Parts: sequence; structure tokens; C-alpha cells
Amino acid sequence: MIISHKYKFIFIRTRKTAGTSIEIELSKFCGEEDVITPISLKDEAIRRKLGYRGPQNYIESWLNYEFKDWVRLFTDLERKKKFVHHMPAKEIRQKIGDDIWNRYFKFCFERNPWDEEQRENIKNALVEKLSLLMYNPSLMREMGEKSFEIARAKFSHEVRNEKLKRIYLEALK
Repeated sequence: MIISHKYKFIFIRTRKTAGTSIEIELSKFCGEEDVITPISLKDEAIRRKLGYRGPQNYIESWLNYEFKDWVRLFTDLERKKKFVHHMPAKEIRQKIGDDIWNRYFKFCFERNPWDEEQRENIKNALVEKLSLLMYNPSLMREMGEKSFEIARAKFSHEVRNEKLKRIYLEALK
């Protein structure tokens, strides 16, 4: 995540959308006062090799430490972070305040939200059908062993194979 006071933008990281590459590129435009959250050690080495700014201004001020933060510092030797790289927009807004939030340009990159919606609908349908099966053995026998195995596989891990996904969807009808 980057908050650029210099150029008045906030880059909000989302998962699995090339956020690290974007953050590395954006960090070359950052100034001393900007917030840059840390990324993996390997990616930080790339950023450093390119000569771009690394993590800065993301640690919480000592003045805002509570008792539990001091305990964590002395037990885990880890400072409290004010900003983290996958921080939700709502939390960023709370930390920086409405004035900066409303004045700065905010952006992120997201994969096709329709895909996510479909995935959620499939998962919800599966949970509903699977719970029916678990509490109704006769319905499970009626549905058949193969359909149940596919549903169980889907429940434990997302089905990525398109053919298997079609079979699964048909089994749930």
C-alpha cells in the first residue's frame, strides 16, 4: 500500500492482482513523507536494486503504543505497524482521517468482480446442498456417490477444471 502525499494518491493493494509489481513501480515516485508498506524480502531486493524507495513511514508512533504493543515489542521484537500492505480501505481512512481521504485520489486493481460473485454464489449453493446431504442420508444415496464426491471436493477446495465444474453444477441442480 502506498500513500503519496507528494502526488496526493492512495494505492490500495488487493490480493492476486499484480499489486507487488505496481507497488514497486509506484515507489519510484514517492517522497520522504510518503507511506510505503513492506513487501516480501525478495521483492524488496528488486525494489532496492532498481533504486526506488523502500518501506517507510508505516510504523506506529511510540506515543500511540498501548500495553499489549509494548508486550509484543519485548516478546516478538516487532514494532506495531500503522499501515500494512493488504489493509482495507475502511481502515486506511480511519488512520489518515477524512480530510486526506477526501482530497486524495484512491485506486486499486481488481480482477473481474463478476467472477468473484459467481464463485460466492457457487460456494453458497454448495454449502446449502452439502448441509442437506449431511443431515439426510437417503437424499445422499439418491444423489449418488459421484455427485457427492464432486460436491465434497468443491467444498474443500475450489474446482478449477472447467469440465469438472460443469459436472459439479449439474449435480447440484
